[in-house]
Amino acid sequence: MAAYLISRDNFLNLLGTLQKDYSVYIPLKKDENRFFTRFKSDEKDKEDGHIVFGEVRTVEPLKVFYMRSRERVAEGFKDELPSTGAKPSCIVGVKACDLKGFQVQDRVFRDDEYKDPFYIREREENLIISADCTCAIDTCYCLALHVNPYPQSNYDINITVENTGSVTLKTTYFNILINGIDKPFSCSKKYLYPENEVYFNVSNLQATGDTRLKIITNNGISNYYDFTLP
Repeated sequence: MAAYLISRDNFLNLLGTLQKDYSVYIPLKKDENRFFTRFKSDEKDKEDGHIVFGEVRTVEPLKVFYMRSRERVAEGFKDELPSTGAKPSCIVGVKACDLKGFQVQDRVFRDDEYKDPFYIREREENLIISADCTCAIDTCYCLALHVNPYPQSNYDINITVENTGSVTLKTTYFNILINGIDKPFSCSKKYLYPENEVYFNVSNLQATGDTRLKIITNNGISNYYDFTLP
């Protein structure tokens, strides 16, 4: 499989191009919640949150794009499926744990004797741009179920968030993990500029003994530090 390097801005431009053929949905983070929202190419950072392609899955499951709460199932006595007139969906930032659900849904709604034509249409027409997880939260347990934190199947394109070469970082978009758990923190400055330093204060630090600290910036730069707490 081919791999390509693309900057964040160019990736957003790509999503803008995809809007011609798809309704594009991206993961937005507000406070500690991540949810899908409609992408607009003129809004690269929204007022009510910021775009996160990595991190962890959204609160909504992926299946909301494939199993509608309401669906027109027929028009008169025609054999073909009724047209919705809507573009197919491009879902960005889908995580490995959500993609695993297709193993059950495909077997029930697509591969069994009685098929769901609406589900099959969504599976064939929608575009999935998945993304590797870049952190973990208290409710993550993929490794306990032998699921890797990066997609391996059921996606069209997968992205791995890496350093894009940005030189100014917004500290409120950082993630600080202690032994794999995302921790709240405060920072002495709003931005981290080149050749400068800031001070972080991690709240509710209850770890003891050998401890690993991981810092992840908003553009994917990360680093580990090992230390011992009394």
